[in-house]
Amino acid sequence: MSYARLLVRAAVPLCLLLLPFFPPTSLSGQAPATGVVEGRVVGDQGRALAGASVQVVGSSLGALSNAEGRFNLRNVPAGMVELQISSIGFASETFEVQVTAGGVVRQDFVLQVNPLALDELIVTGQVGQAEAYNRQRTAASVRNIVSSDHIERFPDSSVPDVLRRMPGVAAQPDRGETGFVFLRGLSPDFTTVTIDGARVPSTDRSGRGVELSSIPAEMIESLEVIKAITPDMDADAVGGSINLTARQPTRRQLDGRLEGGTHSLVDGVTRRGALTYGNLAGPFSFVMGGDFATQFRQTENLQYWWTDYQGESVLDRLRLQHYPIERTKYSANGTLNYNLGDDRSFLFLRGIYSRYDTDEERHRVTYRIDSGDRTSRTDITGGRVERQARQYRWERSILDLTAGGNHFLSNGLQVDYNLSFSEGIRREPFRNYFEFRQSGVDMFADASRERAFPEIRTTGGRDPNDLSSFGLRYYEQRFDDAMDRDLGGQFNVTMPLPEGLGVPGSVRLGAKLSDKDKERDFDRLRFDEIDGSFNMGTMGTSTEASPITPRRYPFGPRLEWSEGQNFWSQNQAFFQNDQNRERRESDTQDYVATERIGSLYGMTTLDLGAVEIIAGARYEHTSTTYAGKRLSFDADGDFVDTEEVETDQDFGSFFPAFHLRYRVDDATNVRFAATRTIARPGFLSVAPNEYIRFDDEIITRGNPELRPGLSFNLDLMAERYFASVGMVSAGVFYKNISDFFFQERSILRGGEFDGFELREAANGATARVYGLELAWHQRLTFLPGVLNGLGVYANYTYSGSSTEGLAGSDRDLPLPEQIPHIANVALNYDMGGFQGLVSLNHQGTYLGRVGASAEQDRYFRYRNQLDASFTQRVTPNTRVFLQLNNITNEPYMRWDGSRDFLDENEFEGFWGSLGLRFNF
Repeated sequence: MSYARLLVRAAVPLCLLLLPFFPPTSLSGQAPATGVVEGRVVGDQGRALAGASVQVVGSSLGALSNAEGRFNLRNVPAGMVELQISSIGFASETFEVQVTAGGVVRQDFVLQVNPLALDELIVTGQVGQAEAYNRQRTAASVRNIVSSDHIERFPDSSVPDVLRRMPGVAAQPDRGETGFVFLRGLSPDFTTVTIDGARVPSTDRSGRGVELSSIPAEMIESLEVIKAITPDMDADAVGGSINLTARQPTRRQLDGRLEGGTHSLVDGVTRRGALTYGNLAGPFSFVMGGDFATQFRQTENLQYWWTDYQGESVLDRLRLQHYPIERTKYSANGTLNYNLGDDRSFLFLRGIYSRYDTDEERHRVTYRIDSGDRTSRTDITGGRVERQARQYRWERSILDLTAGGNHFLSNGLQVDYNLSFSEGIRREPFRNYFEFRQSGVDMFADASRERAFPEIRTTGGRDPNDLSSFGLRYYEQRFDDAMDRDLGGQFNVTMPLPEGLGVPGSVRLGAKLSDKDKERDFDRLRFDEIDGSFNMGTMGTSTEASPITPRRYPFGPRLEWSEGQNFWSQNQAFFQNDQNRERRESDTQDYVATERIGSLYGMTTLDLGAVEIIAGARYEHTSTTYAGKRLSFDADGDFVDTEEVETDQDFGSFFPAFHLRYRVDDATNVRFAATRTIARPGFLSVAPNEYIRFDDEIITRGNPELRPGLSFNLDLMAERYFASVGMVSAGVFYKNISDFFFQERSILRGGEFDGFELREAANGATARVYGLELAWHQRLTFLPGVLNGLGVYANYTYSGSSTEGLAGSDRDLPLPEQIPHIANVALNYDMGGFQGLVSLNHQGTYLGRVGASAEQDRYFRYRNQLDASFTQRVTPNTRVFLQLNNITNEPYMRWDGSRDFLDENEFEGFWGSLGLRFNF
């Protein structure tokens, strides 16, 4: 569908909806004699203050300063008026201004640091967080904001690490690092991510979730977690929206970071460096920065299979794995602003590029008890031991470019527009496997003492470290490329309400077009037809791996990959792959998707004194095309042909929104929001493909009939802010999601794939999500003596759910991947030039997937991570710091059905770093 048709479809219903906002009486009547006051609000150090409140004393007229500290106050009565300007952390002050009828007063206003907050702002360097809380306090919608000052206090190096400290946010661990984030307990696919309002592309191979681990926290000025969206935001935010604010060029700056560290499970020194420079040069202002890091990690892992023996659950298979990992990250960002001369309009160009490369090996030993005969609860004859080595590299990059402008016109209109291009790429140039097997092995296996750490050993004289007895079963290669490309543009106009209405406020209208292309190309080649006899001993030298998890299980020798690759290059003529299997397992993972979305919105903001209201609606029309592959085979099971198959979806929806903020006083708000949002399915879930994994006996099938989910959302929150840069809040939320989607699992009976598990995305009937959020951040200045340096940062989120139609049964199940309990507790101490902080992050047990039965439901165990950070100021411009992460080496565990049936137990180790920060 063309962009013009998308806009026409969106425009007609939206215009009808907006008619009540423009009554005929609004254009009649004699306008009173008024003028305009505009300018900037800055601190006494010259730094722009965002979110400062500017009020005309004795009236309901008011405005808020933007990111550059600028404000525009219209319809101010002519004559001498008093402006009261306030910002968290700064003393509220009153200024007199002479306003002339039809005139414009331009003036900058300087606020002094509040004496109550002086130590907090100057000694602890929390000026940025004071601004963040001020923006949060004056925002019309429910949101949480943290600044770069606050980010630096915690031992976090990437954006997901920072986000998991915020109320309602959890992060998914991935081999010692966080990647995807869960907002209010919901799947990452239900959350939008933007940089300064421009969408961040996904590097996920099949879904919409955004992995943010490649973006360093050092490049971000602030982070916003928006819990209830407004009509000028994209509607696919059932969980909410995360906005990363890039650094802005508001002053001359030079700051950086140098850091080195180590990990408990692996040799190698982690190195990191970051540098940012910004300046003002006539009409130009700019900031640019770069970041580089190398990391060495190792993860140790146990996997379990269970069976029944004479009415007792016993171990059926045990797998030992360890993952040596080397990660390299580098990124660059920049912002260039051009002032058009009147200090009220500017053009901008912003960009960010991040690259994240991982080189990983996986070494595996599997004790196949199930391949032998069990003579007693603990004794097995004729089992197998399998060894596997995997070499793996993936490269992930994100590019985001935005150009646009912002203009404040003399008639009170504000016009802003932008064009954006973003691209997310995930490449796996190689993933190579060698698989070996030792047969006829007698074993002793006993999990009765510790199911998490079963006792297992070989008996009968077979040596599991005799490499010559491990025959080569196959060599496998995989290649995987995925790309997500977005091109978008939007145009917005904000205008003051006509004076004849007698109510201060504004109307904002806008349009947006976005064009997304996403594709994947996957190949899997298994060479298991071998002309000859090879074993692990013929591969050359190997190294002895250290005992694992934690130091309980001797791992024995592991393959040196340089020797393995030499072997393959010299002997690949003796290997042949199964073409039929290759086609089944490769072509069916490929897809191409295009998605066009046309959006129009309108919203009005009313300032009714103590009450501020935002009301409006957004209309989005979505047209998508999914192309997949369908394979055909002859009667003998031989591959015949691959057919390209396309499916289309076309739908449109309204998304009304209502927000109310009641200002109890200048430091206290009560907020309410009612919104409607959409959840679009993942791309591979809809593509008409069928992927067969013969080793695991699993078939994954796309569902072209999958519908998007729609959610009605309610939020209620109360919050109070402290002059000493802190706040306390409590809120509740409710979501009613229709047509939510999940992966349904069933067992096939009869035919070629009898006993295989079928996985297919399906729509559920209804899901209801509800929860509670609590937050408290305060420096305890009321304590006596040295104790007044103590501070607390704490939050807790509970989210529950109920579902109908999940897994095609009447079982009472929560929404998959919904984390019910999320909590953070941090105790900090600031005195003189010293800052110390100890923090605990908790994520509760949750249902990860729905199985064909309750016994096959996958649960992920709760996890607590203890971290610490210590900083000492050396000079006014330099600080040294020590950071410690995962101090207790908390395991990552999951099970099927109940805790007695563990599926995985993983240890990531602990790590730390020492570094230097400087700013001039």
